[in-house]
Amino acid sequence: MKRGVVERKGRPQDPVAPLPYREEMVMVSVKQGVTLAGTLAIPGGDKQAAGWPAVVLVSGSGPQNRDKQRMGQRPQLVLADRLARAGIAVLRYDERGMGLGTADFGTATTGDFSVGAEAAWKWLGNRPQVRKDAAGIAGHAEGGLVAAMVAGRESGAGFVVLQAGPGVNGREVMLAGFEGIIGVSGVSPREVERQVKV
Repeated sequence: MKRGVVERKGRPQDPVAPLPYREEMVMVSVKQGVTLAGTLAIPGGDKQAAGWPAVVLVSGSGPQNRDKQRMGQRPQLVLADRLARAGIAVLRYDERGMGLGTADFGTATTGDFSVGAEAAWKWLGNRPQVRKDAAGIAGHAEGGLVAAMVAGRESGAGFVVLQAGPGVNGREVMLAGFEGIIGVSGVSPREVERQVKV
């Protein structure tokens, strides 16, 4: 082992088969030329029970796959597993341009992402195993903003969960993020202040 490096064999939080729920690979049509590919986890294994509460997981900024995989971690997969084990159906999907979905991530806006999340929520609510009145949206970071946008348009959302969603306007979010990034790069506080003003 190298100094300062921790070697790990697998991730103990990753789900291990056999799973107590069933997974389906799904495609959600958003609009002409835009399709989201995802995974639907349905509690109860092979049982065809109806009436599960359900949630759509919306990831944060940047192109990500349905598991939100970064640096060996898959937090959306872990969250979906925990929720499905607790009796909640879960739909998680790849961002535009990731996986099997279609459309270009680089040309999409937060508003476009909200249209996709809304389509996913409506699709989920129409599944026979799901209680439509108990189908909601959970978004992380920019996904929290997306979830709030959908809830603002759709009064029928059973619930909305904002995980580290922005509580201030976009300008303040961008400036704080920029300040944090350059602040940890070794730049003097005076130079950080100057660059933020610019």
